[in-house]
Amino acid sequence: MTKKFLKFSFFVLIAVAGCHNQATDASADRSGVASTAAAAQVEASRPADTSLSCQALEKEFKSLTKDPALQSYVHTKESEAQKYEDAQSAQAQLAASLQSAQNPTAQQRAESKQSMERQMKEMNEIMPQLARAQRLTELSTEKNCAWVRSQVEPSN
Repeated sequence: MTKKFLKFSFFVLIAVAGCHNQATDASADRSGVASTAAAAQVEASRPADTSLSCQALEKEFKSLTKDPALQSYVHTKESEAQKYEDAQSAQAQLAASLQSAQNPTAQQRAESKQSMERQMKEMNEIMPQLARAQRLTELSTEKNCAWVRSQVEPSN
């Protein structure tokens, strides 16, 4: 579970950075996510961080992965992804996206907006944990910690 979660975490960290970089978007909801991400980034950095050992960084990172809100988010997204994968074939997905792109109905637009709002709310709820995990990963990478290298090096 930890290795799977670490890989997921790296993808989520990229999403956090993406949210943070989209602060200029005109949408109030999106700017809310961006400002939450920015605040979480500031709070994620602590004065004593640079003095933490690789072992201490790994221990704190692993404790973050056990956070109930984060666990719930991961399980929900895994479940949603599996349901989507089961429900769609590649050809049906392409046909649906082409049709939607050409002539989205009011219902499709509303559903899309609701889905985006739900996803942004979910991200806001876990943003502090994600930002802290990102900070710990950055520090561990700078220190060349083995636990981070093992997650990005290809296994033979």
